[in-house]
Amino acid sequence: MDTLNVIPSLLGRKWLNLFPTRHIVVLAFCTADGAQHAAKARVERMKRMETGKIAPLAAYLMADQSKDVSGQIFAVRANEIFLFNHNRPIRSVHRAEGWTPESVAEHAMPSLKAGFASLDRSADVFCWDPI
Repeated sequence: MDTLNVIPSLLGRKWLNLFPTRHIVVLAFCTADGAQHAAKARVERMKRMETGKIAPLAAYLMADQSKDVSGQIFAVRANEIFLFNHNRPIRSVHRAEGWTPESVAEHAMPSLKAGFASLDRSADVFCWDPI
């Protein structure tokens, strides 16, 4: 049997994925307990990201070899190095008489809120675990 039709709500469990293999179909299901176990396992994998993984990049950036690298934003996640784009202004508010904490709360933040970045978790941004 190369394929198998599966009802996504099989046994009331959330259907995650169907992985066909040569002659076997492996189904991955997630129950509430399974999701909790998966989340705990992910946290344990994330704990393996040690600060020592940052040292090679930091040492390189302090060395003469990096003389042509300036103004860049880097991140390290386990054995991965990321280059980020630069933040640029996307919205602005002005108040001729200046700002007070109250006017910031009443006028600035409501005007700027549409441009707020979402507060994604690592799992929302990266579809793979740290390498």
